[in-house]
Amino acid sequence: MIFLRAILFCFIGVIASADVVLAEVFEGAIESQIVVPSQVNVMSKAFIKGNMVRTETPIQAFNSVVTAYSIVDVEKHQQIKVWPDKKLAVMEPWEPKTLKTTKFPEFTKTGITDKILGYPVDQFVIRTPDGQSLEVWSTTELNFARPVLQMYSSGLPQGDGWQEMEEYFRKGYFSLRTIHKAADGTVKFKLEVKKVERKSLAPDLFAIPSDYQRTE
Repeated sequence: MIFLRAILFCFIGVIASADVVLAEVFEGAIESQIVVPSQVNVMSKAFIKGNMVRTETPIQAFNSVVTAYSIVDVEKHQQIKVWPDKKLAVMEPWEPKTLKTTKFPEFTKTGITDKILGYPVDQFVIRTPDGQSLEVWSTTELNFARPVLQMYSSGLPQGDGWQEMEEYFRKGYFSLRTIHKAADGTVKFKLEVKKVERKSLAPDLFAIPSDYQRTE
C-alpha cells in the first residue's frame, strides 16, 4: 500500500519538528536489523554527524553481498550513492519525504510502555481501513541536529485528524522498533534498532574517496 509505505519511511527515519528542545545533540552510529520474512534479514548502519547522514545497507548482487552506502547532506539537499566494488559515486538531488495531501488513518498512542536498549519507549499504532497496521515503539531520548530531525517530516499536513501525529513530531519521537502487519496479523516488515553508539565521527566518513569516479 502506497500510504503505509510513505508512513513507514517516516518512522524508520529520523524525525521531529522545530518545537523540540534539544539537549545534547546526537553524533554517532545507529545499527538496525531489517527483516522481511522469508526474503530479507540484514543489518543496516547509519552514521550521523551534524547535517550529514551516511547509511550502509548490504545488497545481494548475484552470488555476493555488496555493502553499498549513501550519504545525504540535508542542508544541501544532495544524496550521494557510493558503490565501493565499482569505485563509483553517483550524486543526485535529494528531497525530504513528505505526506502532504495524504489522508491520515487511525493513529493511536496506546499507553503501553517498554524499554529498548535502555531507552523508555511508547507504543503507537497506525491502522488503515483495509486492516493493515504499523506498530511503532518510539523514544524521545535521542536528540539529533535540527536539519537531520526534519529529514522525513517536512511538509506534513496539519488540521483535523493529524493532531496526535503532530504531537508525535513536536515531541521528537524516534522509532526504535517498527512493525508492519497484514490484516491477519502476519508480520510483513520489521525494523529494530539493535545498537546506539554516541561517539565522534571523522569527517572522512562522509567524503568520497579521491580515487572514485564521480558522476551526476
